[in-house]
Amino acid sequence: MHVAVYASDPLMRSALAALLVARAEVGHVSEAPDLRTLTAQLHSGSRQRGCVLAAPREDVPEAVRDIDLAHRDVPIVALLPHPVTAQDVRATVSAGADGVMTVAASADDLIHALTVVRDGQSYIHPALGALLAHDDGLGPVERLSPREREVLRMIGLGMTTPEIADALVVSPRTVETHRARLARKLQAGSRSDLVRHALRSGLVGGG
Repeated sequence: MHVAVYASDPLMRSALAALLVARAEVGHVSEAPDLRTLTAQLHSGSRQRGCVLAAPREDVPEAVRDIDLAHRDVPIVALLPHPVTAQDVRATVSAGADGVMTVAASADDLIHALTVVRDGQSYIHPALGALLAHDDGLGPVERLSPREREVLRMIGLGMTTPEIADALVVSPRTVETHRARLARKLQAGSRSDLVRHALRSGLVGGG
């Protein structure tokens, strides 16, 4: 089996390639830091199209979608970084991944996933399957309290902390507490991340 390791992070790419080269089940391993390199490798003349392991530092579903659009006949196993939500898994599968697991999975799990998708079947790691089974289907924004959603909406509108405090008749400190909770619940590292959540969820504008 020919496996193309697609990862923008050099350390992640070399580690995965080294792991796969050491396995007897894998015949050839190539490394691709970007989609252009990956395409050249997959068009290199090998008749046996290999599995693609997508483990980019960027948004995983977006990377999977790019690969799937360019190479619809190539099976894709996507590795998701921690922390992982059920929404992440669904988005990755919807983007075109044939197999989904996390970076914490074992080498045996990875080889099993590659073998399964090579044979035309789909694979979701048991830990992620359990995550889906216990998920209520709600997105992270939908799980917020009404007040948290309102604060997020105002942040999405570009309102400052004092402006939000005035609108809600609370102290700026209370607004900052809400903002900290939003950042934790939505795994948002910055104000711009919160704005994106507000826009994507439809709290601001048309969604």
